[in-house]
Amino acid sequence: MRANALAVPSFIGALVSLTSLLEFSISFQPFPHSCKSRHGNPLLPLHSLDGGGGSSEDWRAFRAKLVQNETIKSTNTGAAWAYDSGLLIEKGSIVLSRVEDSLGCHDLRQPYFAKCVVLIVDNDDGFTQGIILNRPSNVKLNDEDIVYVDDDGERLFQPDLEYSDEGGEGINAWRMFFGGDIAGLYDEDPLIVCLHNNTSELAQSVSDEILPGVYLTSHLAARSLVQSGLPAESFFSFYGFCGWDPGQLETEVKRGSWSMVSVDSGTLWKDLQALREPDYDPRMVGLDMWQEIATAIDFQDDESQGISLFQDLMLKEWATKVLLVPDEEDDHAELEDADIHRALKAAKDPSCIRKGALVRGSMSEVSPFLLQDQFLHKCTLLILQETDEVSLGLVLNLPSTDTYTIDLPTGVATFPIRYGGPGGEAVEDPLIWLHFKNILKAKSIGNAINKGDPNSVWTCTLDQVIDSIESGIATADDFVLVQGFCVWEKALGGAGGILGEVIDGKFEAVSSAVSSDVWAQLLFQGTLSEDTLLLNFKHAVDAWTAGDSSNHGGGIEVDCRRVFNSNVSVGELCDEALLAWVKIFLLGNAEYYR
Repeated sequence: MRANALAVPSFIGALVSLTSLLEFSISFQPFPHSCKSRHGNPLLPLHSLDGGGGSSEDWRAFRAKLVQNETIKSTNTGAAWAYDSGLLIEKGSIVLSRVEDSLGCHDLRQPYFAKCVVLIVDNDDGFTQGIILNRPSNVKLNDEDIVYVDDDGERLFQPDLEYSDEGGEGINAWRMFFGGDIAGLYDEDPLIVCLHNNTSELAQSVSDEILPGVYLTSHLAARSLVQSGLPAESFFSFYGFCGWDPGQLETEVKRGSWSMVSVDSGTLWKDLQALREPDYDPRMVGLDMWQEIATAIDFQDDESQGISLFQDLMLKEWATKVLLVPDEEDDHAELEDADIHRALKAAKDPSCIRKGALVRGSMSEVSPFLLQDQFLHKCTLLILQETDEVSLGLVLNLPSTDTYTIDLPTGVATFPIRYGGPGGEAVEDPLIWLHFKNILKAKSIGNAINKGDPNSVWTCTLDQVIDSIESGIATADDFVLVQGFCVWEKALGGAGGILGEVIDGKFEAVSSAVSSDVWAQLLFQGTLSEDTLLLNFKHAVDAWTAGDSSNHGGGIEVDCRRVFNSNVSVGELCDEALLAWVKIFLLGNAEYYR
């Protein structure tokens, strides 16, 4: 990557150093070699590798007529034709996501795949590559925002002398579509490709036919074609792509995650044009395009309406964060003020974030953990260790389905094992015993994590647990057993760690004065099961709530933003996402996880 001094347009507040990020050398390829593509330099004829530009008559159209003749119920819903092609995976096919009858980890980690329409642009024995068609953003990049250089660092396209940063969008504004999660704008090797229907000899020489009338080329080649006189608006630009390893897509189709569909090119162009209209809001996430094709193949998701609604809400919030460049005026100043207040408080007194302290997930209405690490939303966290290199913490309020039993003379003692975090799989003895009982502290059973705090949580050993129960000074319910931990690395000099996360607004300190209230709620929790799921979840939230001693952010009122075009608040969706995470990763049965 080469740096340059060109300014990033003011409307891209989140795309820091975008110009330098999108600067390529002339060896830029439409698909990286790591993805096992057959294609080489984008300035060479792509379709020459496939034996020419393809037939002028789409044999898929002939097959569509056969399908329609054999289908009793008409599939004509406004599309020229579309039909389910079974397990036929080929270049030019549409991969249509289905609403499954159970939650999956992709609903939390990859919400952009919900109700998406993917066009396969390459398929061979090594890899299947596609671009998502129905995820338009409102990001528009001018020619000056994307700089191509040759091996000597010289620009391939010289800036227009009449170009002005004050002139609005400037020359050739390329509206970007999100094409997939591989090689995106923020990756080290970003990828931008273009779809078009230009049939000139020059355009065909640097394009690959995907369908009759649908051609793929690199953005670099598209820039050259525009310089030769083709209109920039005839190209649809996509950043990133998605891919499947050999056999992976077929397995997922058989599982019911996708349908393979053949669609005529005219329908695709009509829908793409609608998605690029100036007034199209990216938060609408192309659902109309998905619905049109789903209806055409008679796909029904009536039995999965609850999951479908959750997917739609997660998808819209993802689009709000990723596809929508906000206006300069912030509609949620109150929220920013609350976050700034908490960050300044933590920075003013960093001593409150120390070994042995309790922290909890941010009470910000827009949780930082909606789209990732959902288990940290409304978590109660114990800082177990602080070094110059890392902060190590334990999530306390997420019981799992696992238990630890001890045979005692008085009977069997059972301890719910709590999920402490994703770390610890390689630790020889991953179980951590904790207590907060005053009589055990008075008898020095174990060790205070923070020796200077009378309200500190204590650690102890298995032998001390057994001795305490056998001597009658404690019961199994007085102890908390945790497996796993969370790690936050620090930069050179100790910056970062959990304190950095607090300053960033992801967590907030819990006063030691309310530690006993938090602990009391934790002890109400038991082993996770179908029957105890909602009760355990309630006590998890109650423990998090008990950690609030600040009168809701120091008296700052936070408006409750709602998900786009819905009556569901973002806070409610965050809670639903946390509950979904518990169902999938902790309860982990066949009903919830595939």
